[in-house]
Amino acid sequence: MRSFYGEFARRLSGDAAAPVRLARRTWGLAAIALIGFSVFALPQSAQSQRVYDEYEVKAAFIYNCMLFVDWPNETDNESKKPYTICILGEDPFGKFLNTIARTKTIQSRPIKIQRIKSLEEFKDAHILFISKNEQRNLKKILETVSDKPILTIADFSGFADNGGVLEFLLINNRVNFRVNEKTANQAKLRMSAQLLNLAVEIIRDPEAEGASE
Repeated sequence: MRSFYGEFARRLSGDAAAPVRLARRTWGLAAIALIGFSVFALPQSAQSQRVYDEYEVKAAFIYNCMLFVDWPNETDNESKKPYTICILGEDPFGKFLNTIARTKTIQSRPIKIQRIKSLEEFKDAHILFISKNEQRNLKKILETVSDKPILTIADFSGFADNGGVLEFLLINNRVNFRVNEKTANQAKLRMSAQLLNLAVEIIRDPEAEGASE
């Protein structure tokens, strides 16, 4: 069985010597995962430990998130295309997503990073990360993608409450996230229970809950 946290930890390791060191770190990371998700900054109590950049953690999370989300069935032609992560607005990730795209795949498919400055440039993507400088355009952005199977992600307050699927937030310098289940369902995205269990909050879909009764 795939382990969301294991994949995440491997993503952060980055080199061959890391697993041993990471194994120790993972205890801390795993413990944190039980109460939220992952870390942004590890304490530098030993030289072998290093502080992760906030957006390095978020980039690793986005990659691992793709392993634990099922998108609706695609056509044969679509299933041969790369998994696309689109960043709308200012790019806070820098090299981190590029490194993932260069070294990782999703179900043997490559990962493509697309950066756009405005909504007018947007065509399609599996993940749409909406930067903080686009917050003022959020309503229009979400309306544009509302009928598409797109996992929207942002890291500004209120994103999930206003119809975004996944909202990053920092709690005590640790990266956590909230999920809007209703929006995910409307986009026909199936998020694994393993992933959802790590969310600090899930905005439930009352229609889905009613259907299960």
